[in-house]
Order: sequence, then structure tokens, then C-alpha cells
Amino acid sequence: MRYKYKITEGDQTTEKEAMSLKKMMKGLDPKKTFIVEYTNKKGNSQKKIITNGKHSDYNFTDSDASR
Repeated sequence: MRYKYKITEGDQTTEKEAMSLKKMMKGLDPKKTFIVEYTNKKGNSQKKIITNGKHSDYNFTDSDASR
């Protein structure tokens, strides 16, 4: 597998390997909330929040701002 993901749900932390973030998300429960940490292909550390089967940046709080 290409990437190693550190998945945190509440106080439980697990590691999972997958080829991409979207493929890894398919193996998670869509009704729960997770925090996922990994290193992308450019070597930058990434932290995402997965809620209702969709991901967003960990520090992104304003939903009205355009990217």
C-alpha cells in the first residue's frame, strides 16, 4: 500500500494502509466521526476530519469561505 493512515475515533487510535484517502474512507463507518493523519506524496503532514463519510481540513472552520 502507498500510504499509512493514523485513524483516531474518540480515544481509540488505529493504523490502516491504503492507496488513497478516498479508498481508505470506504472502509470506515459513515455515521461516525474520525480524525485521520497521514503524510501526502510531497511529504507534508495532513490532518483531516471525516464526518458523515466526507472529509474536510482539520483546521478549516468557516464553511462560507471559498477556496
